[in-house]
Amino acid sequence: MAPGVAASAPAAVAERALTGLPAGAVGSATVVHQADLSTGGDYADSAEPLPAGAVVVVGVEVLFPDGGRVAVTETVPVEAS
Repeated sequence: MAPGVAASAPAAVAERALTGLPAGAVGSATVVHQADLSTGGDYADSAEPLPAGAVVVVGVEVLFPDGGRVAVTETVPVEAS
């Protein structure tokens, strides 16, 4: 993840990549700033540019029509590529 990008931008890209889900399944993606890992989103605005050296958590969740749920997360550094 590159510095200066708002957290909402990579989340939108990840959501567009959720293809091939079964009918009725709903996928979503989030990017959580390191400042919000313990607050659930009380500190950083998703439109705020991410600074170099920050750490974010990228989460992807899929809800299935039968009530099943799958969620995965990955911790990602914000650094120039």
